[in-house]
Amino acid sequence: MPEPPLLPTDLLGRARVRSIASMLACDVHPLVTPRMRKYLTSTGGFDPSLWRAWQIHWFTEGLSAVETRLTSDPETGRFCHGDDPTLADVCLASIVEIMHAFDIKTEATPTIDRIMDNCRTVDAFVLADPFRQSGAPVKSDSAE
Repeated sequence: MPEPPLLPTDLLGRARVRSIASMLACDVHPLVTPRMRKYLTSTGGFDPSLWRAWQIHWFTEGLSAVETRLTSDPETGRFCHGDDPTLADVCLASIVEIMHAFDIKTEATPTIDRIMDNCRTVDAFVLADPFRQSGAPVKSDSAE
């Protein structure tokens, strides 16, 4: 079992973490996948600028909803739920890292930014950075 556990021990905490993770993994991520890009560029008539506008719009919409959720709930701590990383933080970090890879920044997400700063101090998150993986492209200054 991971330490700390990726899900809280209490039922309401577990439900909250799963709900936040679901917002990120189900509402935001599927809209920016290669499969979606292929469909929109081959069938939807999207050129690269429309595809980028699509990504920016849905990342912004999705993270705005998560930001509202996190800032309105006293259970938010150093991380999405409390003071230890959970599955919700793993999902959040994956979205934020995708955005960095695409050089997309959102504004008005101070809670998410603070949580990500905390995630970047945890060894597991540092080691999981996609740019640290074997075969990864060199991280450019614009992707930071």
